[in-house]
Amino acid sequence: MDKVTDAMPLEGMKQSFEKQAIETVVNVGHPVVMDCKVINKGSCVWYKDKRPIGSGTHHGRYWYSGDQKQGDCRIKISSAYAKVDDGLWECLITGFDSHDYHYSEPVRLIVRDLAEQEVEESFDPSEIEGS
Repeated sequence: MDKVTDAMPLEGMKQSFEKQAIETVVNVGHPVVMDCKVINKGSCVWYKDKRPIGSGTHHGRYWYSGDQKQGDCRIKISSAYAKVDDGLWECLITGFDSHDYHYSEPVRLIVRDLAEQEVEESFDPSEIEGS
């Protein structure tokens, strides 16, 4: 055999990340996908601000949209909300035994509320009396 990995059972191999999410900015109400691609996947769970997020939760807004059998653990948020989705996101992968788990690097999802942004952009401090 040319490849050692061809002869090794999956249970004996460690997981690693092939692709991780990056900091993302999305407008409120728009969909967003956070990537997590795993080599030799056991199982995966997304965390937002250290709390687990299951597929189909939060009124069906969160979905693990990749082919998990192939290690694609990306999550899709169908409609981003600033107060709920803005924060630090991590993908946790677990192996075939309980001691084998890895978190992706935490990444920030920034959900922009365009109404608030317009107010901030139209604010001119020189218009305040005494300035």
